[in-house]
Amino acid sequence: MSVVTQAAVMKRINRKLIKDGEYLHRSRSMRGQMDCGEFYVVDVYGNYIVSLDVDIDTLSRELGVLKKGETIAGLEPQTESGCCPAELPGVELTSIRRTSSPESNFSRLEPA
Repeated sequence: MSVVTQAAVMKRINRKLIKDGEYLHRSRSMRGQMDCGEFYVVDVYGNYIVSLDVDIDTLSRELGVLKKGETIAGLEPQTESGCCPAELPGVELTSIRRTSSPESNFSRLEPA
């Protein structure tokens, strides 16, 4: 199983979408994320939004740019129902503490 960065997946997606005159964008601000979602698709000729709140994992698999065994770095694991494990009924996260691993510069969330 190999891990592909979000930037690499976005480039793969955009190479496919540009043939149809569309382009995948990522919201830069919190306001943009509230309005359009983290990712959204724009028509490059008409300069209007085609799709809001796009799931890049699903889109990349539909377009065939993400191969079997490849996963996108930084995406939360999803269950069959499509929600994160913390959103499942009966699962309760009482407290979360932020830790950083010595192997990386990234911080992660762990249940306390």
